[in-house]
Amino acid sequence: MVEDQDEQGDTVDGADLSHVLRELSIATDAVVQRDAATREQVKTLANRLLEEARRAHVYAATSNFDLVEDTYGQGHGVYGYLAVGPHGFHLATRAEWEDITEHSLAPDGAELYSVLALENWPVEWLRLIVERNLMHQLAQCLLTAIQDQIADPKKNAALPPDMQQPSPGVVAIAAQLGFAKVIDVWRETQRELVANPTGALRAACVLLETVCKHILHERRVPLPSTPTLPNLYKAAEKELKMDDDERTLATGLRAVVDGIAHGRSHRSNAHGAGPQDIAPSGSHAELAVTASGALAVHFMKLLSERLKSTTNG
Repeated sequence: MVEDQDEQGDTVDGADLSHVLRELSIATDAVVQRDAATREQVKTLANRLLEEARRAHVYAATSNFDLVEDTYGQGHGVYGYLAVGPHGFHLATRAEWEDITEHSLAPDGAELYSVLALENWPVEWLRLIVERNLMHQLAQCLLTAIQDQIADPKKNAALPPDMQQPSPGVVAIAAQLGFAKVIDVWRETQRELVANPTGALRAACVLLETVCKHILHERRVPLPSTPTLPNLYKAAEKELKMDDDERTLATGLRAVVDGIAHGRSHRSNAHGAGPQDIAPSGSHAELAVTASGALAVHFMKLLSERLKSTTNG
């Protein structure tokens, strides 16, 4: 039975735990420092591989490997691969439940992977990748790809597979509507997210502007005289003729739009960069891209529903 602790909280049942707690704190600090140092080492190596990939304009990737084992066979596993190319270095992941449910597929049925920047890798995955020498495997794959390029000058540089963030299925709904430019912008957003968080923030805004312009064009409505993202959003929202529930949700979505537009003006390179400007972090850019993708999907699905209703009516 645990009795009341003393004021220092280091004594339980009369036993002085202060020494153990100090040792525990020291050991924890050592682990945290080691993991931070490991992440920096991987970052240094990744930057070197990225430099060579850009110089040779070649893409390389490892084979798939397990990140989370599915112990009970219920689709809880996660697998992925490391890749590097002119557009950046990344870890691409896919959950086994996506395979089981045939979720996150491109229009041609190809599997879509989620992109995870190095700074957002869970520590457990970082350790696993280092323990299995997977960065070394990626370096070998890049060397082979460059040697293949030398052996066959006519060979086109390999391009990375389609990728997407975990939630929004932008490609599928845009393809359904025939919005090819939206797909192009989304793919550019993904490439920027991997290699350039500043550019990704700008691209997230461009994605929403592009979707809104397509909606207005589809509804044969002229663009606002000042086609900023907030104005385009308001015009598109009006044309989608939302009901009360949708309008309530849209109130929150409008705050997302304002936040992305603000980020574009103050954190991206859309209007040039000043000497004291602060670049967005990878997580900041990832949040903006994921939010813009989800909102883009929502608007395109509403448009699709309105078009079907008009056709059936």
